[in-house]
Amino acid sequence: MLHHRHTVTQATIGETTWHVDGSLAIVVRAETTDPDWELVATTLVRDPLDPGAYRLSLQTSTGSTFTGDAILVRQVDRTWVFRGVGPLTQ
Repeated sequence: MLHHRHTVTQATIGETTWHVDGSLAIVVRAETTDPDWELVATTLVRDPLDPGAYRLSLQTSTGSTFTGDAILVRQVDRTWVFRGVGPLTQ
């Protein structure tokens, strides 16, 4: 099992882009083809999202971009938690 964590500074969720303070955790297991991944991101403004599936494009502090589909599993105040539902491309 391999584990990677990336600092996320910008998140495009659907068609809207936010500056965020976020963490992208990626776990790759030998027995699966797609990684397990999760994004926890806090925005500067409170902007609630509707529950459901979203296309995410994530910019990291090192300049990498990750893209994948995810489900919004929780939001509290200005913080969102998304779980990936398929591949995550870089």
